[in-house]
Amino acid sequence: MDEIVAVTPYTQFIRMSALLIAVFIHVVCGLLALYAGCVLLFKPKQSSLHKRLGYLYVVTLTLVDLTGLAMYAIKGTGIHAFHFLAIGNLIALYGGLFAIIFKRPLKRWYRFHYYMISWSYVGLVTATLVEILVKSMASPPVAVIALLCVAAVVCGGSWIELRTRNMGNTLPRAFGAA
Repeated sequence: MDEIVAVTPYTQFIRMSALLIAVFIHVVCGLLALYAGCVLLFKPKQSSLHKRLGYLYVVTLTLVDLTGLAMYAIKGTGIHAFHFLAIGNLIALYGGLFAIIFKRPLKRWYRFHYYMISWSYVGLVTATLVEILVKSMASPPVAVIALLCVAAVVCGGSWIELRTRNMGNTLPRAFGAA
């Protein structure tokens, strides 16, 4: 039996408080993930700083995706494309983490790790650009948003392809290569 829950000022207060907390966590973790991801991609690998920033990136990006999903649930806007993109981003993120922890797939784990983490960063940057566009314009046309997404993904994908093309399956010396 479905019960209708009355919307009282108290329930509205609780819902808005939860939304504000989720937004705060989402923004702070998003900025930290953007910073950590940028440093991870452009600074030398194989250092303790890289490992610490890597874990920071995983935790903050996980919180970004989960709070993003939570905000839609709190607002009651239903399921749409951003839900699937957030889940895809988590798959890329944890695929890269799995590769570095378990050294799988064999002989290609290093490249797979780099590839998956890079795609998670492209997803983060694309979502950030779309959010800035949506918040800065009253109601941006869907075509403009789609064009921005395609441009960011094409640029990011091209960059990943250029970085991984010559990587091959060789491991850096610090990862056990002879």
